[in-house]
Amino acid sequence: MQLIQTVDCVSSNPYCPASRVPIEKFGIEGSGLPGEGFRAIIGINMAQADVASPLPAIGAQRWIVELPRPASGAAGKLILNPTEEEAKGYARLPILSAFASMKGGLHDAVEACLINVGSKDKSCGALSMDTGAPGIRLVNGTLGHNPWANGAAASLALYDAGRARAFESFTVGLREHASHLEFAEESQVRGTVIYAGLSPYFAFDVLYDPVKHQIGVKPRDPADHAPVGQLISSD
Repeated sequence: MQLIQTVDCVSSNPYCPASRVPIEKFGIEGSGLPGEGFRAIIGINMAQADVASPLPAIGAQRWIVELPRPASGAAGKLILNPTEEEAKGYARLPILSAFASMKGGLHDAVEACLINVGSKDKSCGALSMDTGAPGIRLVNGTLGHNPWANGAAASLALYDAGRARAFESFTVGLREHASHLEFAEESQVRGTVIYAGLSPYFAFDVLYDPVKHQIGVKPRDPADHAPVGQLISSD
């Protein structure tokens, strides 16, 4: 655990976000806006990492994350060792075996596609949910370099062995959807990767199950200005 008591800018970037607000109003990933961003970040990855997750160390065998939505006023939840009743209703998605033992951001990746609802354009690959990222980033996709315009209707489709299990419907470029969109090419990344950032957590509660090598998603209750999660029947 690391306690941060001061924040500042490197000399090459003296006007970074840390220069704009006092420490008591500074938040991680808050873009220098007072009261925005995170007061703390807890790493909850299921694979080994350079900095170990604290959850298995305190006896958690699985856990559920419910992030607070922007402007909702409601607190988030971290449920450790949920009961069978609490773990009901989740679509279970297998961790992609090619990444399951990796260190880094793809160890908990699942199969997914990013889809433009209007044009039907889509790009598919490994999707990584990452609570520390503020937008959705498509890397090495098949959609060119120019992201879809703000206001476009889009979705993230989550799959199990090619079968759609869940959809998140969102609008590109909305803060409430954490859906700033970026398309990029990165030679060090293998294949197509969708870094989904915060967005899926605003549509779903997310269950992490390291024992079964699965991530589960369950739609959250509808809310104004929030993206919508939907499960697809497995029948």
